[in-house]
Amino acid sequence: MRLAAYQKILTGVHSTAALYFPYSGILNKTLKARILQWWDSGFKVYALDSGYLAVFGEACLLNSASLPGYPVIKQKGVYSNVDMPSDALAKLINSSTVAENDLLVADKGSLRVIKSALSRPVDLSDWIALSTFKNIDVTALGEPPPEPALATVSERKSSSDVFASQGLAPASGLNRLLSSLGKRKNKAVIAEKDMLHKTSWFTKLKHSVGKVFSSGDQRKQNTAYRYSARQGESFGQKVRGAFGDMMMASRMSQLIQRQHARYMRRLIDMLNHGDPLKAIKHAVPLANMREMLSDRTRSFFGFLRPFSNLNFRDQSSSSSSSVSIGDEYHSYLEQLYRQSFNKLDQQGRYKEAAYVLVELLNEVDEAIEYLEAKGQLPLAAELADAREVDPAVRIRLHFLLGQKERAVELAKLSGHFPEAIALLAEKNPQLCDELKILSAQVLAKAGRYRDAALRIWDIERVEVQKHQWIRSCLAEGGIDGAEMLARWINVKPALMDEILESILALFQNNDCYYDDEKKAFLKQLLTEKKTPNTSLAAKAILRGILCEYSDGSLAYPREAIRQLIRMTDDQALVVDIPRIPEFVANSEKQLPQTDGKPGIASWQYEHQFDLSGTIAITDCVCIFNRQLLIGLGEQGVRCIDESGKTVAEYNVPADRLVVADSGNRVVAIARRHAYCSVSQINMSDKSSCYWDDIPLDNWEPTYNGEIWYVAHDDQLAVVDTQCQPSQLLWQTQVVDQINCLSAIYCNSNEYSVLYQQGRHFQIHRYLLPQLEFHEKLKLKLSQAEYNKIQSVSIASLGRLLVLDKLVTIDGKTTVKLSVYQSEEEVKTNHLEVESGEVERFTCMQDWVALSINSGDKTCVYLLELDGTSQFDCKLKLVFQGACRVHFRLQNKNLICCDDRGRIIVISLDDGSLINEIYV
Repeated sequence: MRLAAYQKILTGVHSTAALYFPYSGILNKTLKARILQWWDSGFKVYALDSGYLAVFGEACLLNSASLPGYPVIKQKGVYSNVDMPSDALAKLINSSTVAENDLLVADKGSLRVIKSALSRPVDLSDWIALSTFKNIDVTALGEPPPEPALATVSERKSSSDVFASQGLAPASGLNRLLSSLGKRKNKAVIAEKDMLHKTSWFTKLKHSVGKVFSSGDQRKQNTAYRYSARQGESFGQKVRGAFGDMMMASRMSQLIQRQHARYMRRLIDMLNHGDPLKAIKHAVPLANMREMLSDRTRSFFGFLRPFSNLNFRDQSSSSSSSVSIGDEYHSYLEQLYRQSFNKLDQQGRYKEAAYVLVELLNEVDEAIEYLEAKGQLPLAAELADAREVDPAVRIRLHFLLGQKERAVELAKLSGHFPEAIALLAEKNPQLCDELKILSAQVLAKAGRYRDAALRIWDIERVEVQKHQWIRSCLAEGGIDGAEMLARWINVKPALMDEILESILALFQNNDCYYDDEKKAFLKQLLTEKKTPNTSLAAKAILRGILCEYSDGSLAYPREAIRQLIRMTDDQALVVDIPRIPEFVANSEKQLPQTDGKPGIASWQYEHQFDLSGTIAITDCVCIFNRQLLIGLGEQGVRCIDESGKTVAEYNVPADRLVVADSGNRVVAIARRHAYCSVSQINMSDKSSCYWDDIPLDNWEPTYNGEIWYVAHDDQLAVVDTQCQPSQLLWQTQVVDQINCLSAIYCNSNEYSVLYQQGRHFQIHRYLLPQLEFHEKLKLKLSQAEYNKIQSVSIASLGRLLVLDKLVTIDGKTTVKLSVYQSEEEVKTNHLEVESGEVERFTCMQDWVALSINSGDKTCVYLLELDGTSQFDCKLKLVFQGACRVHFRLQNKNLICCDDRGRIIVISLDDGSLINEIYV
C-alpha cells in the first residue's frame, strides 16, 4: 500500500517495544552478533522472511538514532515502525489488512505488511558462538583460501653456505663432502664468509637486542651489524629473528650446521636409492635456496624436518624449511627432483608428482598443465586458485569443470574474459562459443549492449539475442549507437528504409553535440563491406558532409571523403563533387608554457547563482542522451531532460547515486542508521527494484555495471551488482592497528584506501583489474601538523591530501592545502576563501574540490591537482541562500546540486557554464 501523507517514520526518542533488523546477505553474522548485544532476560527474537524482529520483555524509552535497527512500537496489538494515528490504524484493522502480532514496515516510500510476525521464534543459543568466530584474511580472488595443511618449519635465511666453499663437483666429491660435514671436528668446510664478525658473545647479544628496539632509520645507519630486520616486521618477528642471528653467531651454529649436513646426506641417499614418495617428504624446496643465495638477510635458527603430508600450500602460506647451498649442488638436487618426478609419474602418483613440480621445483604452470594432461582437472583448478596464477587460466579450468558461475565470478573480478576466451579457443575451441555467450550476457546486464553484440557477432545460433542487443544500442544512441547503426546496414538489409531515416536524422542535425557520433558512424561505415546498401548510405550523407566543409563547421580527413565517394560508385556524383578543401587535424588544446614546461590551463571562472527551485536535491548524475538523474531522498528518483522536464520517475529512496560507465545503470543508496538501503535502476527499460540492505561507509561513485567497490569499517569488498541479493566476490580485513577507514579512491588503474588512527595514516594501494595488492604507504604527521587538520582525503598514486583549518589574518580568510607522500610534503597552497565552515573536501580524478558554508551562502572551489608546483583555483561557484551543495566530477564536467533545487553543470575544458536547471 502507498505510504500516506500522515504517516511518519519513527525518529527521536520513543517507547520502543521491539527492533526490526532487515536481513543483509553480506554480513548476516554481523547482524546476528548485533542482535545478541541487546539480549536480556525478556528478549525474544523472531525470524521473518525479510529479517528479524527482536521484541523486548517490556517497552523501554530509547533514542532511534543510537539503535542498531529500526525502532518499533506496539499499538492495538500491531507492531509498526511508523507513527500512525489511532483512527488510521483502526481502519486498517477493520479492513482485515492487518491483524494482531502483524508487523507494519515503512520502506522505500510504501508500507509492507508481514503477517504473523511472532510465529517463528529463534533459539538464540545457536547464535552465541558467533562472537568467537575467527576472521580470515582473504588475499586470493574469490572464496577465502583454506587454512594451510602443510606442517612445515618456518624459516627466514641461513647464515652459512654449507656446500658452497669447497668448489667440489657433485659427482665424485659429494659423498666425501657430506661425510666430512657429518664429523664433529671438521670445520674446514664451513664457510667463513657467512659467519658473523669475531666479536664477543655479549657484544652480539647487545647488537641483537638493539636491533629489535631500533627504528627503521637507525637500522639503516647501523651498517656495522650485518643482519638487519626487514621493513614492516612485527615486534615478535624482530625478536625471533634477532634471537636466531645471535644463536647462529654462537657455537650453537656448529650443531645446527652438522644437523643440516646429516639431513641433506640422508635426503640425497633417499633420492638416489630409496622410495621417491618418502624422499620428497624430506626434500627441501629449491626456490628458497635460490632466494637465500641472492639475498641473505636473516638467519634460520632451527633443525630441518620432513613434511607431515604432501598437500599443496596456498600463496600466503609460510615458506618451508630450507638451507642455502652452492649453485652446482643446487643443479644436482634439481636433477634428483626431476628423477623423482619421473618415477612418481610412471607409478601413476599424479598428485605427488605435481607436488614435486610445485613445492620443490617451483614450476606451478608446468604442474597445472601436467595435471590437466593426466585428467586431474579438479586438482589443477584447486592448485591454480591456491597459487593465484593467471586469471585467464583459472577461468578456463573452472569452465571446463562445469563450474560456470565460479568462472563468471573470476572473470568479472579480474576483467579477463577476453583472455580466457582466447585461451579456450586455442586449447578447447569446441567450448569457446559457450563462454562467449556467457560473457556477452554479463556485458548486456551491465548495459554495454555494443560490446555484448560484438562478443557473439559470428555465432549464428544466437542471432535473435544479438539483434535485440543491437536495437537496444540504437535506441540509446551515442557513439556506440552510431557505430552500431553503420554495422546494422549489412546485418539487416531488409530494414534499409528505417536505417536510412536514422542516418539522415543524424547528419541533418547541426548540433555540435553530435559531431563525435557522426565521425564514429563514418569511421565504421568505411570499414564495412561494400554493398548496394552501403553505397546508398554513402550517397545520403556525402552532400551533407560537403556542405559542412563549405561553412567550416565540421572537418573530415580528405582521404575519408575520397573513400566515401568511391563507396557510392556513382560517376555522376564524382563529377559534381567540388574541390575538397585541405583537412586540418584538430589538435588537443595546448597548455601555456611555463619555463619550457606545460603549465595549467589559464581559464579561471567565478559563477554566482541567486535563483532557487522548489525541491531538495541530494545527488545528480548524467546518464545517456544528455539526461540527468536526480536523487530526492525519500521522495524517490527523477529523470529530467536538459530543460528540466520530467522524463521518468522511480519509487526508490536515494540520498546518493552511483552511475555505471555505460550511463544506463544506476545504484540508489539511502541511509538507514547503520545500514544503507540499496536499489538498482535500469534506465534502458525504465525499471527499478530494491536490492539489499548493506552496511556501507564508503563506496566508489561509479562502477562498470558488473562489480562495485565498497567499504565498511576496516573491511574492503567487491560486490557483484548483477546478483540478487548481493554477493561478495572479494573481501579482506586489515589486521593492522590502524583500522579506521577514512576514504577510498578508485580509477581505471588503482584502488586506494586511506586508514587513520590519530596522527598515523596508512594508504593501501591495489592494482586493477586484478585487485593485486601493490604497496602500503605509512605516514605520520607531527603533533603540530595534526592539530591544524580540518579534513583529509586521498588522491591517485597513494597521495594524502590534508586540508588545514581556516585561518583569518588581516581580515582575509585562508586555508592551507598540502599533499603528502612518504612523509614528505610534495605540494602546498594557501587559498583565500570565504569565512565559514568546510562542508566537504574530496579529490576527483586530477581535481580537488571543497565547499565552505558561511550561513547565507555556500562557495565551491575547484583546484587542479597536477601541474605547476602550486594549486591554482580554477573555479569558484557561489550558491546564494543557506544550502548544502553536493558535487561530483563526471565526463569532464562538474555537476553540482543543492537542497534548494539547483542543478549546475560546468565544463572542465574551459570552465564555461553548460546548463543551469531549477527543479
